[in-house]
Amino acid sequence: RRLAKIFTASLVVQRYSRLVIDCNRPRNAPDLAPATADGTQVGFNQDIDTDGIEARWRAIHQPFHAALARTLDQHPGAALVTIHSFTPRLNGFDRPWHVGFLGRRDLCLAHRLNDHFSANHPGTVSAINQPYRIEDRSDYTIPVHGERRGVAHVLVEIRNNLISDTQSAADWAGLLAEGLRRSIDAQITV
Repeated sequence: RRLAKIFTASLVVQRYSRLVIDCNRPRNAPDLAPATADGTQVGFNQDIDTDGIEARWRAIHQPFHAALARTLDQHPGAALVTIHSFTPRLNGFDRPWHVGFLGRRDLCLAHRLNDHFSANHPGTVSAINQPYRIEDRSDYTIPVHGERRGVAHVLVEIRNNLISDTQSAADWAGLLAEGLRRSIDAQITV
């Protein structure tokens, strides 16, 4: 929300937890409505059947992506920046990164952001394609709305303990805005 305000940009937000339905997953992903998350059972997903998942897909997942598609249609040439957060520890393993910049077929914006953070914020541990990688079986937004449309895109992953309060979220919005401004300007002029 802060980034959208800084850039006076359009914002499409998912208001449901990814535990209800993960809107960044394709229809057949095994963790579309996960039964467990980091070893903890998700009670309302324990007995969900195909009809229940289909109902969530139609009511939550697809309207989100329809809104995103409409927004991109209304702003040709806009960059697609998706923001996610990740836990500092998952399945017993520490995750050292503060921020990751993900891409797949077009890593230009991801590399520019990572280079910006490395040069201007050397205390920040940033990486390309960490803590995840974009794959067809596990990702939806970047493949469908970024790659297929051919727009500049990046998926930003921020460690959630770094944005857990209003001030830290505002600080990170500022850091990302600075990096995006320089990275997108550089990409457009190349």
